Amino acid sequence: MQFRHAILCFFLATLPCWVQTPDQVPPKPVSERQLLCWIIAGLPAFNLQHELEMRGIDFALDPAWLENLKQTGTDTKLLSVVQKARVISDTDARADEFSPRLFRIIKEENEKKFSSAELHLAGLAKMDKTSPELIFALGSFLNRQEDWAEAIPVLREAVRLAPEFAYAHEQLSFAYYRMEIPEPAIEEAKAALSLRANDPDAHKFLGLAYLAKRDFGNADRELNEALKLKPDYAVVYGNLALSLSMRGQDLAALPLYRRALAFDPKDARLFYGAGISYARAHQMDEAIAAYKQAKSLAPDDMRIRQNLGAVYCDSGRYEEAVAEFEDLLGIDPDWNMARVCLSRSLKRLGRVDEAAAVKAEYDRREASGSN
Repeated sequence: MQFRHAILCFFLATLPCWVQTPDQVPPKPVSERQLLCWIIAGLPAFNLQHELEMRGIDFALDPAWLENLKQTGTDTKLLSVVQKARVISDTDARADEFSPRLFRIIKEENEKKFSSAELHLAGLAKMDKTSPELIFALGSFLNRQEDWAEAIPVLREAVRLAPEFAYAHEQLSFAYYRMEIPEPAIEEAKAALSLRANDPDAHKFLGLAYLAKRDFGNADRELNEALKLKPDYAVVYGNLALSLSMRGQDLAALPLYRRALAFDPKDARLFYGAGISYARAHQMDEAIAAYKQAKSLAPDDMRIRQNLGAVYCDSGRYEEAVAEFEDLLGIDPDWNMARVCLSRSLKRLGRVDEAAAVKAEYDRREASGSN
Protein backbone atom coordinates (compact mmCIF):
# COMPACT_ATOMS: atom_id res chain seq x y z
CA MET A 1 0.00 0.00 0.00
CA GLN A 2 1.31 3.40 -0.92
CA PHE A 3 0.16 5.03 2.31
CA ARG A 4 2.22 2.53 4.29
CA HIS A 5 5.46 3.59 2.66
CA ALA A 6 4.65 7.26 3.16
CA ILE A 7 3.78 6.84 6.82
CA LEU A 8 6.60 4.45 7.73
CA CYS A 9 9.46 6.19 5.94
CA PHE A 10 10.43 8.12 9.07
CA PHE A 11 11.53 4.84 10.70
CA LEU A 12 14.20 4.08 8.13
CA ALA A 13 16.95 6.22 9.68
CA THR A 14 17.21 3.95 12.70
CA LEU A 15 20.06 4.46 15.15
CA PRO A 16 22.03 1.64 16.82
CA CYS A 17 20.54 0.60 20.13
CA TRP A 18 22.04 -0.28 23.48
CA VAL A 19 20.61 -2.95 25.74
CA GLN A 20 19.59 -1.99 29.23
CA THR A 21 19.62 -4.65 31.93
CA PRO A 22 16.51 -5.16 34.05
CA ASP A 23 18.08 -3.99 37.30
CA GLN A 24 19.06 -0.56 36.00
CA VAL A 25 15.54 0.89 36.14
CA PRO A 26 12.76 -0.42 38.40
CA PRO A 27 9.67 -1.38 36.40
CA LYS A 28 7.02 1.31 36.27
CA PRO A 29 3.31 0.55 36.42
CA VAL A 30 1.73 -0.19 33.05
CA SER A 31 0.06 2.83 31.49
CA GLU A 32 -3.25 2.79 29.67
CA ARG A 33 -1.52 3.36 26.35
CA GLN A 34 0.95 0.55 26.98
CA LEU A 35 -1.78 -1.92 27.82
CA LEU A 36 -3.90 -1.11 24.78
CA CYS A 37 -0.86 -1.16 22.48
CA TRP A 38 0.23 -4.53 23.86
CA ILE A 39 -3.22 -5.92 23.11
CA ILE A 40 -2.99 -4.57 19.55
CA ALA A 41 0.49 -6.11 19.26
CA GLY A 42 -0.91 -9.52 20.16
CA LEU A 43 1.13 -9.94 23.32
CA PRO A 44 0.28 -13.47 24.55
CA ALA A 45 -2.01 -13.65 27.57
CA PHE A 46 0.65 -15.32 29.74
CA ASN A 47 3.13 -12.51 28.98
CA LEU A 48 0.51 -9.85 29.60
CA GLN A 49 -0.38 -11.50 32.89
CA HIS A 50 3.28 -11.54 33.93
CA GLU A 51 3.69 -7.83 33.20
CA LEU A 52 0.51 -6.83 35.01
CA GLU A 53 1.28 -8.99 38.05
CA MET A 54 4.82 -7.63 38.27
CA ARG A 55 4.08 -3.97 37.56
CA GLY A 56 0.41 -3.23 38.14
CA ILE A 57 -1.28 -0.34 36.31
CA ASP A 58 -1.34 3.41 36.82
CA PHE A 59 -4.93 4.16 35.71
CA ALA A 60 -8.41 3.48 37.04
CA LEU A 61 -9.77 0.16 35.81
CA ASP A 62 -13.45 1.05 36.18
CA PRO A 63 -16.44 -0.88 34.75
CA ALA A 64 -16.83 1.60 31.88
CA TRP A 65 -13.23 1.06 30.77
CA LEU A 66 -13.61 -2.72 30.91
CA GLU A 67 -16.86 -2.50 28.96
CA ASN A 68 -15.08 -0.49 26.26
CA LEU A 69 -12.49 -3.25 26.00
CA LYS A 70 -15.17 -5.94 25.93
CA GLN A 71 -16.96 -4.17 23.08
CA THR A 72 -13.85 -4.45 20.93
CA GLY A 73 -14.30 -8.21 20.77
CA THR A 74 -11.25 -8.95 22.91
CA ASP A 75 -11.29 -12.63 23.90
CA THR A 76 -12.45 -13.64 27.35
CA LYS A 77 -9.07 -15.03 28.43
CA LEU A 78 -7.39 -11.69 27.80
CA LEU A 79 -10.27 -9.82 29.46
CA SER A 80 -9.87 -11.98 32.56
CA VAL A 81 -6.14 -11.17 32.73
CA VAL A 82 -6.81 -7.43 32.46
CA GLN A 83 -9.61 -7.50 35.06
CA LYS A 84 -7.21 -8.89 37.66
CA ALA A 85 -4.66 -6.09 37.20
CA ARG A 86 -3.61 -4.24 40.37
CA VAL A 87 -4.11 -0.49 40.34
CA ILE A 88 -0.87 0.85 41.83
CA SER A 89 -1.78 4.52 41.55
CA ASP A 90 -4.21 6.49 39.45
CA THR A 91 -3.83 9.82 41.23
CA ASP A 92 -1.54 11.37 38.62
CA ALA A 93 -2.57 9.38 35.60
CA ARG A 94 -4.73 11.17 33.08
CA ALA A 95 -6.86 9.53 30.43
CA ASP A 96 -4.74 9.02 27.32
CA GLU A 97 -5.99 11.10 24.40
CA PHE A 98 -5.30 8.21 22.04
CA SER A 99 -7.37 5.67 24.01
CA PRO A 100 -10.62 5.96 22.02
CA ARG A 101 -8.69 5.46 18.80
CA LEU A 102 -6.73 2.54 20.27
CA PHE A 103 -10.00 0.87 21.31
CA ARG A 104 -11.21 1.32 17.72
CA ILE A 105 -8.03 -0.24 16.31
CA ILE A 106 -8.45 -3.29 18.61
CA LYS A 107 -12.02 -3.63 17.37
CA GLU A 108 -10.98 -3.32 13.73
CA GLU A 109 -8.27 -5.92 14.24
CA ASN A 110 -10.70 -8.35 15.86
CA GLU A 111 -13.14 -7.76 12.98
CA LYS A 112 -10.29 -8.51 10.51
CA LYS A 113 -10.43 -4.99 9.07
CA PHE A 114 -6.67 -5.04 8.86
CA SER A 115 -6.11 -2.31 6.29
CA SER A 116 -8.15 0.16 8.30
CA ALA A 117 -6.50 -0.88 11.57
CA GLU A 118 -3.04 -0.48 10.05
CA LEU A 119 -3.86 2.95 8.61
CA HIS A 120 -5.17 4.23 11.94
CA LEU A 121 -2.30 2.71 13.95
CA ALA A 122 0.35 4.09 11.58
CA GLY A 123 -1.32 7.48 11.81
CA LEU A 124 -1.06 7.48 15.61
CA ALA A 125 2.59 6.38 15.43
CA LYS A 126 3.29 9.26 13.08
CA MET A 127 1.58 11.71 15.44
CA ASP A 128 3.79 10.61 18.35
CA LYS A 129 7.11 9.38 16.99
CA THR A 130 8.58 9.12 20.50
CA SER A 131 6.02 6.63 21.82
CA PRO A 132 7.70 3.19 21.96
CA GLU A 133 4.35 1.58 22.74
CA LEU A 134 2.73 2.80 19.53
CA ILE A 135 5.75 1.94 17.41
CA PHE A 136 6.04 -1.51 18.97
CA ALA A 137 2.33 -2.11 18.33
CA LEU A 138 2.73 -1.08 14.70
CA GLY A 139 5.80 -3.26 14.13
CA SER A 140 4.14 -6.26 15.77
CA PHE A 141 0.98 -5.66 13.75
CA LEU A 142 3.05 -5.70 10.55
CA ASN A 143 4.65 -8.98 11.68
CA ARG A 144 1.23 -10.51 12.18
CA GLN A 145 0.28 -9.40 8.67
CA GLU A 146 3.47 -11.08 7.41
CA ASP A 147 4.92 -7.78 6.22
CA TRP A 148 8.34 -8.69 7.57
CA ALA A 149 10.40 -6.24 5.52
CA GLU A 150 8.13 -3.37 6.56
CA ALA A 151 8.21 -4.46 10.20
CA ILE A 152 11.99 -4.49 10.59
CA PRO A 153 12.69 -0.70 10.51
CA VAL A 154 9.67 -0.04 12.72
CA LEU A 155 10.75 -2.58 15.32
CA ARG A 156 14.32 -1.34 15.20
CA GLU A 157 12.97 2.06 16.17
CA ALA A 158 10.90 0.49 18.97
CA VAL A 159 14.07 -1.18 20.28
CA ARG A 160 15.98 2.10 20.07
CA LEU A 161 13.30 3.93 22.05
CA ALA A 162 12.84 1.19 24.66
CA PRO A 163 15.91 -1.07 24.68
CA GLU A 164 14.84 -2.60 27.98
CA PHE A 165 11.60 -3.94 26.45
CA ALA A 166 12.28 -7.61 25.74
CA TYR A 167 9.19 -8.12 23.59
CA ALA A 168 10.40 -5.59 21.02
CA HIS A 169 13.65 -7.53 20.65
CA GLU A 170 11.63 -10.74 20.26
CA GLN A 171 9.42 -9.31 17.53
CA LEU A 172 12.43 -7.89 15.70
CA SER A 173 14.16 -11.27 15.94
CA PHE A 174 11.08 -12.92 14.44
CA ALA A 175 10.96 -10.48 11.53
CA TYR A 176 14.61 -11.16 10.75
CA TYR A 177 13.94 -14.91 11.01
CA ARG A 178 11.09 -14.70 8.52
CA MET A 179 13.29 -12.68 6.17
CA GLU A 180 15.92 -15.45 6.54
CA ILE A 181 18.52 -13.12 8.04
CA PRO A 182 19.75 -15.36 10.86
CA GLU A 183 22.58 -13.42 12.51
CA PRO A 184 20.59 -10.33 13.59
CA ALA A 185 17.70 -12.67 14.47
CA ILE A 186 19.99 -14.50 16.89
CA GLU A 187 21.38 -11.24 18.24
CA GLU A 188 17.94 -9.80 19.00
CA ALA A 189 16.67 -13.01 20.59
CA LYS A 190 19.76 -13.11 22.81
CA ALA A 191 19.09 -9.50 23.79
CA ALA A 192 15.57 -10.51 24.82
CA LEU A 193 16.96 -13.41 26.85
CA SER A 194 19.40 -11.09 28.62
CA LEU A 195 16.39 -9.07 29.76
CA ARG A 196 14.02 -11.95 30.55
CA ALA A 197 15.91 -15.19 31.08
CA ASN A 198 12.79 -17.10 32.10
CA ASP A 199 10.63 -16.00 29.18
CA PRO A 200 9.60 -18.99 27.04
CA ASP A 201 9.04 -16.67 24.09
CA ALA A 202 12.64 -15.47 24.18
CA HIS A 203 13.85 -19.09 24.01
CA LYS A 204 11.31 -19.80 21.25
CA PHE A 205 12.48 -16.88 19.12
CA LEU A 206 16.12 -17.79 19.66
CA GLY A 207 15.30 -21.34 18.59
CA LEU A 208 13.62 -20.05 15.43
CA ALA A 209 16.61 -17.82 14.70
CA TYR A 210 18.89 -20.86 14.88
CA LEU A 211 16.48 -22.69 12.56
CA ALA A 212 16.97 -19.93 10.00
CA LYS A 213 20.69 -20.75 10.19
CA ARG A 214 19.90 -24.49 10.02
CA ASP A 215 21.70 -24.89 13.32
CA PHE A 216 19.37 -27.65 14.46
CA GLY A 217 21.20 -28.57 17.65
CA ASN A 218 20.97 -25.08 19.14
CA ALA A 219 17.46 -24.63 17.75
CA ASP A 220 16.17 -27.78 19.45
CA ARG A 221 17.93 -26.86 22.70
CA GLU A 222 16.26 -23.45 22.87
CA LEU A 223 12.85 -24.77 21.87
CA ASN A 224 13.05 -27.43 24.57
CA GLU A 225 14.03 -24.72 27.09
CA ALA A 226 10.83 -22.90 26.12
CA LEU A 227 8.83 -26.06 26.82
CA LYS A 228 10.45 -26.47 30.24
CA LEU A 229 9.13 -23.02 31.12
CA LYS A 230 5.73 -23.55 29.46
CA PRO A 231 5.00 -27.26 28.95
CA ASP A 232 1.69 -26.62 27.16
CA TYR A 233 3.16 -24.23 24.58
CA ALA A 234 1.53 -25.69 21.49
CA VAL A 235 3.32 -23.64 18.85
CA VAL A 236 6.73 -24.67 20.23
CA TYR A 237 5.87 -28.33 19.70
CA GLY A 238 5.05 -27.24 16.16
CA ASN A 239 8.43 -25.50 15.90
CA LEU A 240 10.19 -28.68 17.02
CA ALA A 241 8.20 -30.59 14.42
CA LEU A 242 9.29 -28.05 11.80
CA SER A 243 12.91 -28.58 12.85
CA LEU A 244 12.55 -32.30 12.14
CA SER A 245 10.68 -31.69 8.89
CA MET A 246 13.46 -29.38 7.67
CA ARG A 247 15.81 -32.34 8.10
CA GLY A 248 13.52 -34.63 6.12
CA GLN A 249 12.29 -36.44 9.26
CA ASP A 250 8.57 -35.99 8.66
CA LEU A 251 7.49 -39.26 10.26
CA ALA A 252 9.23 -38.17 13.47
CA ALA A 253 7.63 -34.73 13.18
CA LEU A 254 4.06 -36.03 13.09
CA PRO A 255 3.75 -37.02 16.81
CA LEU A 256 4.93 -33.52 17.74
CA TYR A 257 2.29 -31.94 15.51
CA ARG A 258 -0.36 -34.17 17.08
CA ARG A 259 0.78 -33.15 20.55
CA ALA A 260 0.75 -29.49 19.54
CA LEU A 261 -2.81 -29.81 18.24
CA ALA A 262 -3.91 -31.52 21.44
CA PHE A 263 -2.94 -28.32 23.26
CA ASP A 264 -4.30 -25.95 20.60
CA PRO A 265 -6.78 -27.46 18.12
CA LYS A 266 -7.63 -24.04 16.67
CA ASP A 267 -4.24 -23.06 15.27
CA ALA A 268 -4.39 -23.26 11.47
CA ARG A 269 -0.59 -23.06 11.25
CA LEU A 270 -0.23 -26.34 13.13
CA PHE A 271 -2.69 -28.15 10.86
CA TYR A 272 -0.88 -26.64 7.85
CA GLY A 273 2.51 -27.89 9.06
CA ALA A 274 1.05 -31.29 9.86
CA GLY A 275 -0.45 -31.43 6.35
CA ILE A 276 2.98 -30.86 4.83
CA SER A 277 4.55 -33.62 6.90
CA TYR A 278 1.68 -36.07 6.23
CA ALA A 279 2.02 -35.43 2.49
CA ARG A 280 5.79 -35.91 2.55
CA ALA A 281 5.25 -39.13 4.49
CA HIS A 282 2.80 -40.22 1.73
CA GLN A 283 -0.13 -40.31 4.15
CA MET A 284 -2.44 -38.50 1.76
CA ASP A 285 -5.78 -39.02 3.53
CA GLU A 286 -4.33 -37.59 6.72
CA ALA A 287 -2.75 -34.71 4.76
CA ILE A 288 -6.10 -33.86 3.19
CA ALA A 289 -7.82 -33.95 6.59
CA ALA A 290 -5.18 -31.67 8.10
CA TYR A 291 -5.36 -29.15 5.25
CA LYS A 292 -9.17 -29.12 5.39
CA GLN A 293 -9.02 -28.31 9.09
CA ALA A 294 -6.47 -25.58 8.39
CA LYS A 295 -8.70 -24.17 5.65
CA SER A 296 -11.73 -24.07 7.96
CA LEU A 297 -9.69 -22.08 10.49
CA ALA A 298 -7.96 -19.76 7.99
CA PRO A 299 -10.11 -19.61 4.84
CA ASP A 300 -8.25 -16.58 3.50
CA ASP A 301 -4.84 -18.29 3.50
CA MET A 302 -4.19 -19.17 -0.13
CA ARG A 303 -1.19 -21.36 0.74
CA ILE A 304 -3.49 -23.79 2.53
CA ARG A 305 -5.87 -23.94 -0.43
CA GLN A 306 -2.95 -24.40 -2.83
CA ASN A 307 -1.55 -27.32 -0.83
CA LEU A 308 -4.96 -28.92 -0.38
CA GLY A 309 -5.58 -28.79 -4.13
CA ALA A 310 -2.10 -30.19 -4.81
CA VAL A 311 -2.67 -33.13 -2.46
CA TYR A 312 -6.06 -33.83 -4.11
CA CYS A 313 -4.24 -33.88 -7.44
CA ASP A 314 -1.43 -36.12 -6.18
CA SER A 315 -4.06 -38.49 -4.76
CA GLY A 316 -5.88 -38.77 -8.09
CA ARG A 317 -8.89 -36.84 -6.80
CA TYR A 318 -8.90 -34.53 -9.79
CA GLU A 319 -12.50 -33.27 -9.56
CA GLU A 320 -11.86 -32.09 -6.02
CA ALA A 321 -8.54 -30.58 -7.09
CA VAL A 322 -10.24 -28.62 -9.88
CA ALA A 323 -12.90 -27.34 -7.48
CA GLU A 324 -10.26 -26.26 -4.95
CA PHE A 325 -8.10 -24.42 -7.49
CA GLU A 326 -11.11 -22.73 -9.08
CA ASP A 327 -12.27 -21.56 -5.67
CA LEU A 328 -8.76 -20.27 -4.92
CA LEU A 329 -8.57 -18.32 -8.17
CA GLY A 330 -12.06 -16.94 -7.56
CA ILE A 331 -10.76 -15.43 -4.33
CA ASP A 332 -7.33 -14.40 -5.61
CA PRO A 333 -6.97 -14.35 -9.42
CA ASP A 334 -3.32 -13.32 -9.06
CA TRP A 335 -2.35 -16.60 -7.36
CA ASN A 336 -0.90 -17.82 -10.65
CA MET A 337 0.72 -21.00 -9.31
CA ALA A 338 -2.76 -22.47 -8.93
CA ARG A 339 -3.21 -22.35 -12.72
CA VAL A 340 -0.37 -24.84 -13.23
CA CYS A 341 -2.01 -27.38 -10.93
CA LEU A 342 -5.49 -26.59 -12.26
CA SER A 343 -4.31 -27.17 -15.83
CA ARG A 344 -2.72 -30.48 -14.84
CA SER A 345 -5.90 -31.65 -13.08
CA LEU A 346 -8.12 -30.66 -16.02
CA LYS A 347 -5.84 -32.53 -18.40
CA ARG A 348 -6.04 -35.68 -16.23
CA LEU A 349 -9.85 -35.43 -16.48
CA GLY A 350 -9.66 -35.28 -20.27
CA ARG A 351 -10.70 -31.63 -20.40
CA VAL A 352 -7.80 -30.82 -22.71
CA ASP A 353 -9.06 -27.56 -24.21
CA GLU A 354 -9.81 -26.09 -20.78
CA ALA A 355 -6.40 -27.21 -19.54
CA ALA A 356 -4.70 -25.50 -22.48
CA ALA A 357 -6.63 -22.27 -21.89
CA VAL A 358 -5.66 -22.22 -18.21
CA LYS A 359 -2.01 -22.89 -19.06
CA ALA A 360 -2.07 -20.10 -21.67
CA GLU A 361 -3.40 -17.68 -19.05
CA TYR A 362 -0.63 -18.77 -16.70
CA ASP A 363 2.00 -18.12 -19.38
CA ARG A 364 0.49 -14.74 -20.24
CA ARG A 365 0.58 -13.60 -16.63
CA GLU A 366 4.12 -14.84 -16.13
CA ALA A 367 5.28 -13.00 -19.25
CA SER A 368 3.57 -9.77 -18.23
CA GLY A 369 4.63 -10.00 -14.58
CA SER A 370 1.00 -9.58 -13.48
CA ASN A 371 1.00 -12.55 -11.07
